[in-house]
Amino acid sequence: YNVLAVLDFFHRDRLLVSERKIVGDGDFRSRPAGGLPWLSSSGGSWVLSPPVNGASRAPLNPCQGPSVQMPGNLFPFTSGTVCGFTTTPFITAFPEADRLGLLTRGTFALSASTTAFAEFSLASNGSKWINQPQQFTNLTSVLNPNTGAPMVFSAVIPAANPVNPFGRPTALRYTFFDVGPRDIELHTDAWRAMAGLTGSAGSWEWEAAAGTSQSKIKETTRNQVDSFALTRAINNASYNFAAPTAAQTAALRIQTVRDGLSKLDFADAKATTSLGTLAGGPIGLALGVDARRESLTDTPDALLIGGAILGTGVGRISGSRTVTAGFGELSLPVSKQLEFQLAVRGDHYSDFGNAATPKIGLRWTPSEQVLVRA
Repeated sequence: YNVLAVLDFFHRDRLLVSERKIVGDGDFRSRPAGGLPWLSSSGGSWVLSPPVNGASRAPLNPCQGPSVQMPGNLFPFTSGTVCGFTTTPFITAFPEADRLGLLTRGTFALSASTTAFAEFSLASNGSKWINQPQQFTNLTSVLNPNTGAPMVFSAVIPAANPVNPFGRPTALRYTFFDVGPRDIELHTDAWRAMAGLTGSAGSWEWEAAAGTSQSKIKETTRNQVDSFALTRAINNASYNFAAPTAAQTAALRIQTVRDGLSKLDFADAKATTSLGTLAGGPIGLALGVDARRESLTDTPDALLIGGAILGTGVGRISGSRTVTAGFGELSLPVSKQLEFQLAVRGDHYSDFGNAATPKIGLRWTPSEQVLVRA
């Protein structure tokens, strides 16, 4: 008998894009062929339509978070002054990662011709990263729960809102620095178990095994903005975009959890033998069957399904299927230089139907230096 076990541990700290010296604040304008810095103008910028004094943008006063007043010409298609900020402190280059894994395999000789084997593996993986704080622009969409399609979120501040200085409904581009960077955590637990037999009988060599595996995933996203609460706050002026209070921020902040589960049950058997010889060597035959059942579920948070999250799409999955297959292959070495292969595989999918895959191949070696396959 023989037993093998491997235990593996891995940890990596998170690295932000801004922590890489070559990137820093993302401003490459002083470097050869340097382009515009990694900037966003949605720190708190009014969109003026019609323009005021020829300017299409004006800053919210004061600018929010780390955003500061910048010339609008730093941003494509923008004139006037905006609240801009560099995005690099909010972009993760490498997520924080923790991984713990166990792999075991054992074999036991039942007789001179038969060996039993078994495998078991277990993995627990986690990662954490951040993304830019939630924001809304003219392109931000939300899910319409009635149609299942995305729709543009209205970021127009009514004229009666005290923070609006223009006396008419005016669009605002805004980043929720007070809510904080979106904090994302992903955790996966997976395991796999398998057992089987391998052996020989006469001219045949054979192997059969069965097993099961499962993977469970949980994704948690914190510091998101409730689109319904935000719409109410815009309409009733209960959120002060220029100076939000802690209570106003807490009324908008939500988190979502998404769960996924996949399962696989499988079994297979295969055997090989020689049917005789030709001029090039033994005639090889291989036969096999396999079967498996797959299932998959992906369950988003009810807030995602209900359309409460800005700029986030959603999909749901729940399904399973079974697959069975049989296959065979024949090797015909008609000479030392030429060998043919004939093979066929048939599959049956419970959700698709049947599929047959034949193959005819050859291997030709006219000289020691030349090999041709077709």
